[in-house]
Amino acid sequence: MSVKEEIHSQIVGALADASFPINSPEELLAAMPAGADTKCKAGDVEITAGEAGR
Repeated sequence: MSVKEEIHSQIVGALADASFPINSPEELLAAMPAGADTKCKAGDVEITAGEAGR
């Protein structure tokens, strides 16, 4: 699995309990378990949800 695929999988998992529809970037970050500080890691790449939105 590529880094992109692994990060995508982690994001999908983090949103498993979210209420949809999500209508804005702010709502998306709020739906993450730790908000903008939610971390995804694959290989040597680590990114927070807040960083991913930039």
